[in-house]
Amino acid sequence: MKKEGGNFFEKHIEKLVIAITVLVCIWILFTRAVFSPNRVEFDGSKLGPGEIDNRVIEKAKVLADSLNEKPKSMPAYDPCFPVFDKLMDIAIKDVNFSLHWPKPGRAPEESRIERKYRIPRVEEIEIKNVECGNISAVAYVPIVKITEETTYTEQTSQPNDMDIVTVEGRFDISGLYEIFYESFASDNIKPDWRDPCLASPVFAAVDLQRRQVRDDGSESQWQQIPRVKIDVYKEMFEIIENARDLPAGGVELRILQFDDPQAVMGLLQPECYQIASADEEWFPPSLYKKYEKYSRDLEADERHRLLEEKRRKRESQLTERRSATERGSKEAGDSRNARTGGASRRTAPRRTTTSRGRESRERGRSTRRSSETDSMDDIYEQFDEILISSETALSEMDELLAFWAHDDSVEQGKRYQYRIRLGIFNPIAGTNQFVREDEDKKETAILWTDFAETKVIEIPQRLVFFAGDIQETTNTVTVQVSRYVLGYWYSRDFMVRPGEVIGNVVEYETADEIEKTLTTIPEVIDYSTGVVLVDVEPLNDWYRVGGSLRERYYFDMLYSVDGDEIEHMPIKSRYWSDELQARFAEIKREEKAVKQPLRAWQSRGRSSGRRGGTRRTAPARRGRLAR
Repeated sequence: MKKEGGNFFEKHIEKLVIAITVLVCIWILFTRAVFSPNRVEFDGSKLGPGEIDNRVIEKAKVLADSLNEKPKSMPAYDPCFPVFDKLMDIAIKDVNFSLHWPKPGRAPEESRIERKYRIPRVEEIEIKNVECGNISAVAYVPIVKITEETTYTEQTSQPNDMDIVTVEGRFDISGLYEIFYESFASDNIKPDWRDPCLASPVFAAVDLQRRQVRDDGSESQWQQIPRVKIDVYKEMFEIIENARDLPAGGVELRILQFDDPQAVMGLLQPECYQIASADEEWFPPSLYKKYEKYSRDLEADERHRLLEEKRRKRESQLTERRSATERGSKEAGDSRNARTGGASRRTAPRRTTTSRGRESRERGRSTRRSSETDSMDDIYEQFDEILISSETALSEMDELLAFWAHDDSVEQGKRYQYRIRLGIFNPIAGTNQFVREDEDKKETAILWTDFAETKVIEIPQRLVFFAGDIQETTNTVTVQVSRYVLGYWYSRDFMVRPGEVIGNVVEYETADEIEKTLTTIPEVIDYSTGVVLVDVEPLNDWYRVGGSLRERYYFDMLYSVDGDEIEHMPIKSRYWSDELQARFAEIKREEKAVKQPLRAWQSRGRSSGRRGGTRRTAPARRGRLAR
């Protein structure tokens, strides 16, 4: 029999469990599905992951449709003149005096659109007196990249050998101003179109190019030479010829940047490297020739002075010996006279050239030489005269403007030819202000002169070798290798057999205590030539002496630089060519030069219009093999 009554929970436990389960499921449904915790706020609404993707797709479609629409015209500019007048009237309503307030004017629309100019014919002005020169010296070479922040200083450079080629020219600056005036501000231009700003030319570039002249006479293509490594403004002076390629601001901004005294000086007359050689100085080629002549005369005077000192010393010794002989003869005569009672016969003294006569001739010779040669002060004064300064008014220059450019990327032993031209900004580049004949120059940012070419110049070798002797039994050749290091020549002999490379790295040792203290003395010298001795070949030929032929027997050293072509050199100096013998003698003479310490870093600022600090009197200079 079923028992009545009992606990309520026991009777309905199954229903309670089902009810609780349903409530939990509903809670999960709303909190995890309907109101997801993963919803985030996007574009002003809270969206789930799927909704965000849909919303992004919708916005992308709207943007795509907007891009395909035609551009909407902007509302016309309102100058607000009435509002401006009203505001001014309110501001001075109670002021009782006459005052004309300035109002912004309107540039005539027709003048901006219809102005038409003829481009100045810059190519008609010829670059004159083009000269090219090379200086081989020790210079302070940058060891870091030089920029406007990291400038060229003693701390950012170190002494090293280098060759610097400078190309100099002269330009008719007054003629340039005349043709610009004719194009933009002369009486031939309509009064409303005359613009003095356009009529003032601004230099844009100095374009230096070179090509290599090979030994067979062939020539490479012309290549543009970049600004030297020490130029802090080399990026600013980059040549950009198309107006469309100019940075923001166009040609107007470029003209403002380049129409600055410092920019003009840096562009037309860039600084050269700081020279460290004690017996060398940089000048533009036109003045460097005078400097070389002055140095040669100083060297000749010094050489003559040394010879004169030796001659005087020798004459003094001869005089002393003659006096001693005469004293001995006199004593012997006196003794003989004393014995015989007779008098010795006097001998007329030998006539000699007096020192006063020699000094007179020396003074005359020195006076004649000084009258023919510019002094160092004269050379510096001439340099001052051609330098551009911040006070130089280019528009008022009557003489030709001197300008130059440097090449610090030459390779030793090669021959080059250079050409140079000047570029002036086209002030209306990128506009419609051209006459019909010049419309093709609309995008031309730079107007160029014609190129002016130089003569071929050869860069001297700093590493040469000479076949000195041979051991016939072993085919061993004694090769002297000479290297130019920090302004001086050093040589060393190497015993080389066929198949071996000529030269290697050698530690330099000197017994001279003074030399050890000089910064010009290298610790090691790299005599490595990279040249391989291929073979030794006996030769038998004839050579002319006077009017007759003579037979000779000698050896030829065959060697290769690149492994493809074989070159030759006679062994022993008497078989060398005259040019090779002269070069060998020159190096030997240079090796005997007294070594001097390097020149300290000098101020590179302009002093009295001069670059490079105070004046220096050039010392007597050794002859240069490089010249």
